Amino acid sequence: MTLFFTLYLLIVVGAAYSDISLKLNLQSFDLDGNGFFTKNEITDEQKMAMNKVISDVGRNLSFITGLIFSAIIASFAFIVGKTIEHFKKG
Repeated sequence: MTLFFTLYLLIVVGAAYSDISLKLNLQSFDLDGNGFFTKNEITDEQKMAMNKVISDVGRNLSFITGLIFSAIIASFAFIVGKTIEHFKKG
């Protein structure tokens, strides 16, 4: 159970950290700080930063994929642990 929650937490926190850092990078292009990008603020670099923020489904769905991935890994570790325990007793 600890492995499951640890993996899940790492996945979700990693995705949140990535999301925050990408949004902070995008906000660095908002020169007047009004929350909107005017013509003089839109550059090729700003467009690339915007695409990174808005086009990552994996980061946005990490809470679901994290559950699946963590469950698979934790189940595998549980089965391996029980198998080793069985052979040590027998």
